[in-house]
Parts: sequence; C-alpha cells; structure tokens
Amino acid sequence: MHYLDGQPFGALMLPGNSLYELALACYPGTRIMLKEHFRCVEPIIRFSFQFYTDEIVPVRVPKASERLSPPLIDVHVPHGRKDKSNRNLAEAEAIVEEVARIAADPKMAGRTIGVISLIGAKQALLIQAMLLERIGEDVYLRHDIACGDSAVFQGKERDIMFISMVECPETCTTKTALPYQQRFNVALSRARDREYLFRSVSEEMLKPDDLKAKVLRHFKNPMEGRATPAGNLMSLCQSGFERDVLARLLALGYRVQPQVKVGPYSIDLVVEGRDDRRLAIELDGDQYHGPERWAEDLTRQRVMERVGWRFWRFWRCWGSSFRLDPDGCIDDLVRGLKALDIEAVGSGEAPTVWTEFRTASPKGREQATPPAEETTSAHKDKTTASAGMPAEDKGIVVEIGDRVQVQMSGDTRVRVVKSMSDKHDPDLGIISAQHPSGAALLGAEEDEEIEFEIDGKPHQWMIIKIERERALVAAYAPKGQ
Repeated sequence: MHYLDGQPFGALMLPGNSLYELALACYPGTRIMLKEHFRCVEPIIRFSFQFYTDEIVPVRVPKASERLSPPLIDVHVPHGRKDKSNRNLAEAEAIVEEVARIAADPKMAGRTIGVISLIGAKQALLIQAMLLERIGEDVYLRHDIACGDSAVFQGKERDIMFISMVECPETCTTKTALPYQQRFNVALSRARDREYLFRSVSEEMLKPDDLKAKVLRHFKNPMEGRATPAGNLMSLCQSGFERDVLARLLALGYRVQPQVKVGPYSIDLVVEGRDDRRLAIELDGDQYHGPERWAEDLTRQRVMERVGWRFWRFWRCWGSSFRLDPDGCIDDLVRGLKALDIEAVGSGEAPTVWTEFRTASPKGREQATPPAEETTSAHKDKTTASAGMPAEDKGIVVEIGDRVQVQMSGDTRVRVVKSMSDKHDPDLGIISAQHPSGAALLGAEEDEEIEFEIDGKPHQWMIIKIERERALVAAYAPKGQ
C-alpha cells in the first residue's frame, strides 16, 4: 500500500478490490459479459443470477456418471459457534465427517472436492488439517481436495463443494457490502454437480437483506418459478405423444428422462446409456409443438448442439408419422440408439427434490429434517451479539490510532482512514471517535460491516483491514533501531 501512493488506479489495487474492477477502470465501456454458463448445474448457479444485470443461460446438463441428486444439501449445525480466530469447530467436524464418507464410497472415487470458508481462511486451514489427519494425504490428493476462502477458488471449480458459513447466533452481523457480494458469488458458483452448505444460524436470526439469509432462501427454493420435480416419469410429460413414446421405451428397458431442462430450453425425452452416451428426442406436431413452434424448435436444437456438441445428438419424430405407423417410428428410433451404442440399461429414477435438508448432532450424526422445523430466534444485531461475548472471544478490533482500510457503501474503492480521539478531517482520512463514523469504527472487527447515520442519512462501511499504529512504526523503522 505504501508504494501505491500517486499511482494510477492505485486505490483499485488495495485488498478488497478485484481484477475485474481494475480492468473495467482501465478499459471503460468495453466490458463483454458471458451469457452462457457451462460450469454448474442450474440449481447451483441460480444464486448468482442476482449479481448480474445481463441474463445468464445455464446450459450444463450433467452426464449420467456426473449427476448427483439432489444437487444441494443444507446442513444445519445448531451447536456450532465461531471462536475469536474466526473458526467454527462444529462445522469443521461435520464437513470432515461428510468428506470422509464420500472418500470411502467407491461410487465417488473420481469426484473432486473443494472447501470454502465464507469468513477468512483460518476455518479452511483448520478443515484442511483435520482432513489430512482423518483421511490421509493419498486420499486427499486423489480427490484433488482444496481448502481456502473465495479468493483461492477464483477461476477454479470442483465436482463437489463444501461451504462453511462460520457465523453463529452470537456473531451473525449483517453482510451486504460489495466485497461480500463478490465473495459469496464466487463461493457459491464453484460446484459442478453438488454443493453442501454447513451453517450454524437459521434465517430467522438474520436480516432479510443479509447475504447469509439470501443463501438460505436459495437452498430452500433454488428453482424459483419452476415446479419441484415429481417422482413419476409419466407425470413429467407434457403431452400424450410424449407419454406414448416414453411408455414404449420404458417397456423396452431403456433409461429415459422426460422434459430435461437445458437453460431456457427443454428436451422432450432423453435416453441414456452406458459410458454417458445419450440421445435427445424431439416430438413435433403435437399441441405443444405446432407449426408455429417448428422454427423455434430447430433453433433450439442448433443452439444445444453447439453448446454441447460432444454429448447431444437429436432424433425427431412427427406426430402424424407416429399416428400412422407407431411401430415403424419406434423401430427407427431403436436403430438410431443402437447406432450410438445406447443399450437398454434399466429405467433409472427421476429426481424428486432439489435440496436435501439435514441437522448435524454434536456427536456427528445427521438426521433428515424438513426446513420448517428449524429453531427460531430473534435477530441479533451487532450490539446484542457482541454484548454476550467474553472479551477474549473477540478478534482484533479498531482502537484509537489505528489505520483502517474501509469500503464505503456505493463506492468500489478501498480507502484508508485513521481513528483519532478528537481530530476529524475526512478529506485527510482522519476520523474522530466523537463523530458517528468514528464511534461506529471503534470496537469493529475486520470483515465486519458498520452502520451509522449522519444528518439522518444512513451509511455503511465495511472493515477490510486493521493496522495497529505500533505495527506500522515497527515496519517502517530503520533497520537496527
């Protein structure tokens, strides 16, 4: 930070800012946004929709060997508590227990695993140490396990991700600032096929605009506006035409999924075979696919073949052709399946839920629990939460004389201010403890949001880093002194 004074865009290089913000400042008006998302299955990536103004089209449909149902697992750890080092031992133990179970399952042998802490890196380091002791280095490397905060996983992905919220009822201060939005966006968009959330708080303890509350609401209803998948395959079909073809394929022993969603599109039927072979079936000419839909259907097929050209092959059938010669149409379909080496491997199962809810016990056992049975509690704000904590359980807090890196609401820059007992000159970055902003700063921790009012107008600051005056003096003192 000392060497950034006077440098162009120097403020954007401070901790708490991203490379994307720096690039946008250097090249204004040239931002190009990706519209198609290939990494995560749709129930996972939908949380990130709120952070973008442009539409995101999730186009990834996992192959049979990749698919994990349900894709979201919410684990409530009611006995979890955050300590003064921003660690939550109960959440760490529950995560290690689940990772060990996955590592022992032969069916999960090829899965990669990641662990993200939403508050600092110490929780992730604790989990890493516990995992190495529990499962050993060989298994750790075999699953390509990585543990860290959001920054560690920028640009990375894993098949299965574990999210540790860390916060507990005594420390659940609101998180809404831009750096937190960036952190949560990255953390919850790293999983390809399954995402676990381990948390020690319930929604009733949080303010509605808290990002933690938004995460909990997402897990409860990840596919808002879309009906929960039914367990009966026939009930998923949209027409009698689809049901007729589905019934014949099931009778022949094929594994079929109706109405497979690919972003904004939907495939009528998908037949799956071994080694991830699959064929998409489009049934035209019924009430759902009249002449006015033919051009749209062909456009959809071209898009899907482009975004997933290695996996998607299409077979189309007209309703009139099927009515005249249903046996001939099915024979043609079976020949197409055989040409692609797609064999009859059994009917399989239809997904029944998007999210599984669990509650972790102090002994590490987990019990299935519906979301409605969560323990309720009144919201605890910063003052209430801090008042109930012993002094030794609080982390490093702002004191008089400290230099503090803060990010102010509505501003992407990180600024440096100094807390003083009486002097106040915001233009010079000097904040008096007698001023509302200074009073709110005192006692605040790193990664905490503070709120205060000036002339009736609310303000929010996020504490990025606290630097002790004595530490700064020692750092810049001449050697030998």
